[in-house]
Amino acid sequence: MIYIFNEDYPLINLYGTEDEQKRINELLNKLSVRPDNIEAELEISAVNEEIFRREFSKTLILCGRCCEYFEKCPLKLFRENKGMIQYCCRFCADYEKCARNK
Repeated sequence: MIYIFNEDYPLINLYGTEDEQKRINELLNKLSVRPDNIEAELEISAVNEEIFRREFSKTLILCGRCCEYFEKCPLKLFRENKGMIQYCCRFCADYEKCARNK
């Protein structure tokens, strides 16, 4: 399960594009109807990670074998299935090291 933290919502509202904010609101509505909607949770996490990467970490490091979750990370698999670039994200145990090495 991917966790969505309350701290992430200000990030989305302050730094997300209008389209990202609109999509997050649509996904939150889906979650209010069906709280076990993993697809919606994953998409929220993917959008949130993209905003964080774009606005703060600015890392271009791709998710790789240094991540202990590489093979089974739900967020990586979601991004792969959607044809999205699979950047290293904050779910990686080595994220801090990756972010420092930009």
